[in-house]
Amino acid sequence: MSLSQKVKIARSTVTASYLILTLLVLFSTWQSISQNTETSWLLIVSVKCLPLLAFFPAVYLGHVRGLIWLCFVLCLYFIRAVGDYAAGQNLMISGALAVMSVILFSTILCFIKWNAQARRAA
Repeated sequence: MSLSQKVKIARSTVTASYLILTLLVLFSTWQSISQNTETSWLLIVSVKCLPLLAFFPAVYLGHVRGLIWLCFVLCLYFIRAVGDYAAGQNLMISGALAVMSVILFSTILCFIKWNAQARRAA
């Protein structure tokens, strides 16, 4: 398998993983809003979803620097998911969020490595 094929596969995997993680975060947020009626829904959505949604252009365009910053943000989502899982809150969603965070983090690292090798080879 050539480097360009690896880069294409990694990029499509990053995009798919990002979309799945975004949907999981949105679903988790929707559950939080339905259970917690005292807090403003706009505040909950902005705190939980906007840090992840801010990186949509970087994922869509494949910008390496933006993807590196997304890895830092993914650490926060992973820590929160593991904490929720350990506390026994929404075990299915928390476990899925932790797993998808790891998958997205790993595929971003593979994309960055193979993209750099392909650029050096060209």
